[in-house]
Amino acid sequence: MMKEETKVESITKEDQDGNHWTGICLSTTFHEHEKMKGLTLKQYALTLPEVPVVAVFAEIDQWAPRTFAAENITLEAFLKPDESLSSCFARVPTEGVFHTYYAGVEEYELESGPSVVIGSDGKSDHLMMVHPETRKLSELYMNQDVFLAASVHEWSAPSQKVVAVEPTFFIIGEHKEPWKQHPFHRISFKGK
Repeated sequence: MMKEETKVESITKEDQDGNHWTGICLSTTFHEHEKMKGLTLKQYALTLPEVPVVAVFAEIDQWAPRTFAAENITLEAFLKPDESLSSCFARVPTEGVFHTYYAGVEEYELESGPSVVIGSDGKSDHLMMVHPETRKLSELYMNQDVFLAASVHEWSAPSQKVVAVEPTFFIIGEHKEPWKQHPFHRISFKGK
C-alpha cells in the first residue's frame, strides 16, 4: 500500500436522514499491489456540525476484473488523550463489569467489544468508541509506546460495485462507562 498514491480531500456526505456530514476522505487507488489492483479504498472521517461525534468508515470502489469474497479490512486509530501515555486508559466492559486498562504501563491485547471509553486521568471529557454490530472483531493494543484501537470488517464485492464498511463512531463527552444503548447503529451514508 505504501507504493500507491493517496489523495486527501475535503468532502460532504449525506446520511439516510438527509443530514450533511463533513470531513476528509483519503483515497488510494491500487495500481501496483498485485492482489488489490483495480480497487480504490476511500477512508472517511466525518463530523456532523454542532455535534461532538466523528464517523469513521471505508468504501471500496471495486473495478478489478474479478470478484472479491470474504476480504478483511482493518480500521485503526492511534490514540493519546493526554501528554503522558501512562495516564491514558480504556474502560472495557467484560461480563457486566467494567475494567480499566492503562496504556504506557504494560502490554495489553484486548478484545474491546461493541463500545469502549477512552480517556485520561487529567481530563473530564472522554472519547467513547462505538463499533458497528457487523464488525468481525474490535480490539485494543497498548504498550509503553502505543495506544491503538482497531476494528476488523469483512467485505465482498463483484466487479464494478462499491461496498461500504459500516461506521465506527467516536463520541466526545463526560462518559464514565460505555452506553448500553445508542442511536448510532442505524446511521448509514449514501453512495457517491
